[in-house]
Amino acid sequence: MELPEEEQNSRRLYELYLGGKKPGPVRCILQELFKKRWDATYPSHPWRDDETVPHRWLETTWDSVKEYTGKVKLMGLLVLDGTWKPLADEAGAPITVTRLADSERIDAGLHTEALKESLAQGVKACRLVRRYPDGSAVVIAKVGGKNGLKYHAKDNTFAGLKPKNPSASESLLELHVPTGEVRPSSSSGNNTQQHALLGEDKGLSSYDVSLLCDLLKDHGHGLLAGDEFSGLREILDSIKNDRNEKACHEGYV
Repeated sequence: MELPEEEQNSRRLYELYLGGKKPGPVRCILQELFKKRWDATYPSHPWRDDETVPHRWLETTWDSVKEYTGKVKLMGLLVLDGTWKPLADEAGAPITVTRLADSERIDAGLHTEALKESLAQGVKACRLVRRYPDGSAVVIAKVGGKNGLKYHAKDNTFAGLKPKNPSASESLLELHVPTGEVRPSSSSGNNTQQHALLGEDKGLSSYDVSLLCDLLKDHGHGLLAGDEFSGLREILDSIKNDRNEKACHEGYV
């Protein structure tokens, strides 16, 4: 029995975007496009789909902050976070600071002048990082806003951390800044997107049409920046709309 035309069209769209047992052709084309544009944009960090790395991260709820450790996909981590390095003084030693309790401020102590000099040279994006004896590290706070850290001469501290510091102070924290080799995503990613990118069992072949459209158009990475890609960006908007509104929405799976 032949399906009504409207149902036939829906079925065609489903197979085109989502596929059946195998990924749909649009998804496969976008995966290939994403890899090519990533490799062209970041030749020093070409796409390596299978590599995993140890990782520490914090998850915040309304009443608690929990730290987790595990293995994640390296490329997914680069997509979300980009590449960072410790901010160092003239001697090459990491600049360490103390986050002050119940405030958005840090005290750089003996490193105050070195940090002021770095800020004067244009450093804005920073991350506050806790380093462990085994060499691993976890990001515990970020500098929010376009102004970055701001020095307050009155109490010799720097303000601008997001979120606000907890009730207890903490010393010997590193400040990390972007290396520029791989830029951070313009979006930190929701939990579903983070799982799709970081999951140890994930990889480019598991990225769906919506996720690929988002990554290709991400302003942080700029994989399709410039007038030469304006038509392609419009096509991606149409593809994502058709996928989500007509083919059916199943999330980042």
